[in-house]
Amino acid sequence: MLARAILIVFTALITAAVQTQPEATRPPDPARDSIVRLVIQIQRADYEGDRAALKRLHDELTPVPEDNKLASRVLYWRGFVMWRRAINGFNETPTPNDLENDLTQAVADFKESIARDPGFAESKIGAASSLGYMMYLHRKDQARVQELFQQSSPLLKEALAAAPDNPRLL
Repeated sequence: MLARAILIVFTALITAAVQTQPEATRPPDPARDSIVRLVIQIQRADYEGDRAALKRLHDELTPVPEDNKLASRVLYWRGFVMWRRAINGFNETPTPNDLENDLTQAVADFKESIARDPGFAESKIGAASSLGYMMYLHRKDQARVQELFQQSSPLLKEALAAAPDNPRLL
């Protein structure tokens, strides 16, 4: 039930992010419509735990649009795909070896999203969470954990200041 509610929230977020005019007055935009279709597929693949589909969808979510606001959302979803792919991988036995690569790519995508729209808290939350999972992977290497924490902490503080009631932050 909670997973379904999260899917609904994410669908609303992406729809709001790509629509700048009411549906009736917005001219057709095949690029935006394609992005929305891919996001719906991403949500389904995440819900189903389909790591192979998530990897494929990450690669399909290109090229990044020129418009900074839309680009930040596309980059967010690219990061989301790899973040969720890694999280789904933690549920597999044995644990896949590619989790750190997925999380590293997620952080890169989220940081690029933040560069395009510094006020977009969702990307900060995703990056901080991805860094947290990387801390777990390196839990025996305190120097690496501290390095990752140094990256994560400012992102969490910024996200908390921008969106204190965001359920993904809590």
